[in-house]
Amino acid sequence: EPDSVVGDLHAMATSNDVGGARLLEFLEEFDLPSIIPLADEVIARSEQAMRDAILRVPDGMYRHSLTMDGYSEPGRPGEPDREVPITLACTITVTGDTLHIDFDGTSPVAPRGINVVMNYTEAYSTYGIKCALAPDVPNNEGSFRPVTITAPVGSILNCQPPAPVAGRHIVGQWLPAVVHGALAQAIPDQVIADGSSSLWITQFSGSDNRQGGDGAGGGRRFSMAFFNSGGMGARPTKDGLSSTAFPSGVRGVPAEIVEARAPLLIMERSLRPGSGGAGTHRGGLGHRLVIRADGTTGDLRFSPFFDRTRVAAPGRDGGHAGGLGDYFLREIVPSDPPLPPQRPHPKANTHVPQGMEIVMDLPGGGGIGDPRGRDPERIAADLRDGYVTAPG
Repeated sequence: EPDSVVGDLHAMATSNDVGGARLLEFLEEFDLPSIIPLADEVIARSEQAMRDAILRVPDGMYRHSLTMDGYSEPGRPGEPDREVPITLACTITVTGDTLHIDFDGTSPVAPRGINVVMNYTEAYSTYGIKCALAPDVPNNEGSFRPVTITAPVGSILNCQPPAPVAGRHIVGQWLPAVVHGALAQAIPDQVIADGSSSLWITQFSGSDNRQGGDGAGGGRRFSMAFFNSGGMGARPTKDGLSSTAFPSGVRGVPAEIVEARAPLLIMERSLRPGSGGAGTHRGGLGHRLVIRADGTTGDLRFSPFFDRTRVAAPGRDGGHAGGLGDYFLREIVPSDPPLPPQRPHPKANTHVPQGMEIVMDLPGGGGIGDPRGRDPERIAADLRDGYVTAPG
């Protein structure tokens, strides 16, 4: 939809013009022939700051692995589809002021479009390192020179052509979690617990009969994708953030924007009580999102990219796991007798029949520490705010 992005293109071009003019003014003010010497100094200082941070991690090898929901493979004739979980494994080796991450032991390339190319693996792995060791150091070449990364060729984290990669975020955005799991053995006070990890991308398509036109179904064809996030894992000294995108940092789209751009109604967007893993520090909550069609002709299709519906975010140091995610279709007006909810595969394109609405329960983050050590005042506040419910 070009009309949706042309304003962004104009804004980027204008910002580039303004930035270039300001840079020239800066060089003239300080009588500098080039910005390169300053950039080189920033890069050198960033490298040294990262090396200093790595030096504070005890030398050693730290291993961790985790399991994702994965994907499904067609079963033999007469048999159901087979679910194939995905394993991400890493070994972090710290030697002086250098750090190496090796992903040997990770699952092989998948037949589905969730494979990850090596540059994506490098990006999310180094991001996990930086968050834990040196969050205040600028992002540049220097800050990552002390960190090296390898992954077996042909693994899901180092796929080769023609492996499909369109949904690589589903796997790639788990990399900080596996990296943090290894680092937690050395520097637990600098690492958060596991959270929901990958974004829940909600992609819709069909006919928009609010606009008129000559598209299929009598209206303008539309396609819209927007992002939703579950809870982050607990922090070493604080609760996890609720419904916050980590590691992507992507913001959710306001309901008003969704409803203005597509024939959809967001009926509910609310935090899920109890979905954050209990602990001395509680995991962040996921949220519930309820969506129904508004002005389609029964041709609405929904393409989810969801994980953490079978494997919850684990807690750490006695903390409890976060709540699992869920996704189903239910009747808007219950029939007599009511039909049970339909649960399509969370990574499969689905037709949404008229009279049905989509319910998404996003997962929560894991807790840190024994729940019995939680401050009673914080327990009371959670009950008062509806983040948890009283037993019974």
